Amino acid sequence: MDGTDSRIESDHSTADQALCNILAYWTRGDTKQIDRIWRHSACGNNPDREKKWSREDYRQRTIASALVNVPTGAVDGAVSAVSTGEWGEALLICQTSEQTPYPIDSFPHVMKAAIEEVQKYGQAPLSMVGQSALTALSIACQGHIDVIRSETYHSPVSLFTLTVAGSGDRKTFCDKRFAAPVEAHQKWLQAKYQDKWNEYNAAIEGWESERQGIKASIKSKAKDKKDTKEEKERLLELEKKKPERPKSPAILLNDETPENLLWRLHHDWPASAIVADEGSTVLSGRGMSKESLGSYIGFLNALWGGESISVGRKGSSSFTLSQARLTVSLMIQGPPLREFFEKARGHGRGSGFLARFLICKPASLQGDRAFLQEQKSWPRLERFHKQLRDIMDIELVFDESGRLDLTPMRILSKKNPEAHKVWVEFYNSIEAEQKKKGRYYEVRDFASKAAENAARLAALFQLLEDGTPYGRTEHAGDMSGYISAENMRRGATLARWYLEEALRFFVDIERTPEEEDALTLETWLIEQYKAGVHRGKKREANRQLFSRKKERLDMAVSYLAERNRLRVIREGKSIFLEINPGVLSDIE
Repeated sequence: MDGTDSRIESDHSTADQALCNILAYWTRGDTKQIDRIWRHSACGNNPDREKKWSREDYRQRTIASALVNVPTGAVDGAVSAVSTGEWGEALLICQTSEQTPYPIDSFPHVMKAAIEEVQKYGQAPLSMVGQSALTALSIACQGHIDVIRSETYHSPVSLFTLTVAGSGDRKTFCDKRFAAPVEAHQKWLQAKYQDKWNEYNAAIEGWESERQGIKASIKSKAKDKKDTKEEKERLLELEKKKPERPKSPAILLNDETPENLLWRLHHDWPASAIVADEGSTVLSGRGMSKESLGSYIGFLNALWGGESISVGRKGSSSFTLSQARLTVSLMIQGPPLREFFEKARGHGRGSGFLARFLICKPASLQGDRAFLQEQKSWPRLERFHKQLRDIMDIELVFDESGRLDLTPMRILSKKNPEAHKVWVEFYNSIEAEQKKKGRYYEVRDFASKAAENAARLAALFQLLEDGTPYGRTEHAGDMSGYISAENMRRGATLARWYLEEALRFFVDIERTPEEEDALTLETWLIEQYKAGVHRGKKREANRQLFSRKKERLDMAVSYLAERNRLRVIREGKSIFLEINPGVLSDIE
């Protein structure tokens, strides 16, 4: 068996397949043995053919096609292998990281109770419910306070959240439950400002009529070659008296172009939010086109940091956007997110854009959600809603130039040094793990933002508990709020969980398509086993998982077989896939 045959000597692929078919029979489907023998055959001694064999896709596809030649008797051998331990150790498919429980106890009591109530009756993943609650809190608070981490470091409290989940995981349900008071407040503001708009429209119409009259007078005098100095002075004075356009409260925004987003934050409402349960519409929308992606991400980064943005416009007046606040909450499925990474190239992570997000990728609960009667009342959620309404009912404060005048919420203070100590300890612990070989080295972009996100979370919790930007009564008079050590610990605990989730997330998102298919197939086999089907039909796996794309299935089978995680068994015309019992013991 040297791998030569004059009948197929010129067709190397056919020769490789023929040899592997024979090896699969005699090695009883041992993929490692097939690979080893091939490399020591005449096929493997040919440099050109060895180079082709080194291509993982070609090698796996050839071996996978050969595995159907494993004899029927291998069924008995497989059973024997289970009892005698002959399967051997199952190698990892790829690097994995276990998700830790969501730290629900780190939320203030009323907020925690609301999250638990919505999770219980909505049957959505707990971390997904938490994302919706944090988004609502961020929207309610961001126009009132900034968080002061030290004498020189201060920032907005606005949060960016990203939930990676599939369709049907009930993110829309969660968002609607928590966003209800925000939507009601937006309607109330719009009704309130309607009277101002009516007054403005009447005033601007009168102003425009007077302006046109003066311009007509100037034109008439100029035609008769008369002096127009007086009219020009009147026109100049009139320009100074132009009625000021009132704001048009638009808190909840949709897919906006970069220019429109900045314009609306400057002219309409300076504390807004982009909330999308189909995040792909934002990440693949008009603002994220190839032409504007870089600038849009730059604007969003600047808004997260509270920086001023100068906007030059052709055909209309330029402006500088200052003291604007923006919350962003996106839910997106895995494939569209990968497409965004490919389109964004270096912009996604290289710019620090994604590092600003609190990311979670919860396991789906679909299939385990028993029917529940519709909830008629939500007492715990309503208590949280009331706290949000109380905060939003406090009018935003604007300075003389029309910018938000935000109250500082301090970590560092003589009145509460313990909170600052907690924050510094958290900062230092995260910093130490960013060095090479440290736990967060691979996600050091996220780690570098963790302490700031911890401070933002703590400030939001403090305002929620205080109910006023100026803190509790004992601090009244100094026009500042103060973060307690307890809320700082809460913020730090949540920020660390989200950092761990980012670490787990990027292990998942950076998997190759072959690894993803292998994981999909193995998960299916495990579910089949749990349902009492100990050997899954290959044809059924192809139909259910890969839309009858046999090449993808063959690659996944070969990938798992090479790592000793499954065997291929043939019984007559049927082909079965059997999972290594060691894989099952790992999940029990």
